[in-house]
Amino acid sequence: MARPISGPATIGQDGYGSNSERKLVTVLFSDLTGYSVLCERLDPEDVREMMNLVFKEIVGIIIRYEGYIDRIIGD
Repeated sequence: MARPISGPATIGQDGYGSNSERKLVTVLFSDLTGYSVLCERLDPEDVREMMNLVFKEIVGIIIRYEGYIDRIIGD
């Protein structure tokens, strides 16, 4: 889902990329409380189904607000 970057960055006189710019961003980190304990009690297929529903909801909201997902990682 990653968007391509505009091109290779070059170093300007200020030591930063000459095409750099300041942006206001929001970063979302989330954690599912009790996930490890839940995984110990549920069948793996049920955990996968539950997580697919969670990701579908979260991704839908992010896309609705024109968000960008760099990666989804977890244990």
